Amino acid sequence: MVSRARSALRLALHSPAGRSLLALLERLEPHRPNRLLVLTYHRVKDAPGFEAQMQHLANRYAVVSADAVRAARRRERPLPPRAVMITFDDAYRNFGEVAWPILRRLDLPVMLFVPTAYPDRPDAVFWWDRLTHAFRCTACRASALATALGPLSLENDRARRDAFLRLREHYRGADVDRATREVEELARTLGAPAPRPAVLSWGELRSLADAGVTLASHTRTHPPLHQLDRAAVRAEIDGSQADLTREIGRAPPLFAYPGGRYCEDAVAATRDAGMELAFTTWRGTNDLEHDDPLLLRRNNVGEQATATVLRTRLVQASARLNRWRPIPSRR
Repeated sequence: MVSRARSALRLALHSPAGRSLLALLERLEPHRPNRLLVLTYHRVKDAPGFEAQMQHLANRYAVVSADAVRAARRRERPLPPRAVMITFDDAYRNFGEVAWPILRRLDLPVMLFVPTAYPDRPDAVFWWDRLTHAFRCTACRASALATALGPLSLENDRARRDAFLRLREHYRGADVDRATREVEELARTLGAPAPRPAVLSWGELRSLADAGVTLASHTRTHPPLHQLDRAAVRAEIDGSQADLTREIGRAPPLFAYPGGRYCEDAVAATRDAGMELAFTTWRGTNDLEHDDPLLLRRNNVGEQATATVLRTRLVQASARLNRWRPIPSRR
């Protein structure tokens, strides 16, 4: 049902009427200074599609750096109208191979959030990547798979997909160590080989930093922060800042909550650690004069999004819609 609805929406957006409506909504967007819309990417699968998105941003928006946002927050100089910041989470190798050459060619600033326990550790794999890789490498089988949710059928493609989705949802809120351990056991049971290390090495990250990419903290081990107390969150943040300082030579006071998840203790720990800006995954546009700088909104863009989909995300995230999407105090 959801996939059919998305397909129908995609067709509507790419129709002449849909394109006309989108152009009209873009013209009606407010052009006020000190409003910031932040985009979040993880990986990019379609290089030409990503380049079309970035070209649209370069032509129509003011793509700003982290330093410009910090200066605006300190009231040193305002952001221009239609300000957009581009961010990537998790420091995937795909960023360096696909996204960065395009961003560099278009001279667009970008911020890369790094989970600092992962570079240069081939054995360290995000549990969700291990789970995805394991199911991609597994054929249908008659026998059920023993899991934390009980036996799950893998007898056909639909059953395999259902099993994968149920397990991914189950582990999304789990302790990261338990999720990593149990997913690794599932992968071994399925006979799936280990995936290629997905996170950039420290050497690659240093080269990116030297070329102008802003590297910032995404904790060390990417845990769900709402499950940790303030001391544990502070240890994750301090550890990641120390790793960045040791390996890169600098660690700006910028932070992204892993998975966008946070709680009052996590926000307080972020403040105690001296962070100037911290980013959630709640959609919308930020008002830098009034919004909490440690609960800034970001708008996720999928791996295969088209330029039209990006344009729709930008319109949907308009500041005029924020009043219908308040950020909750706890998540």
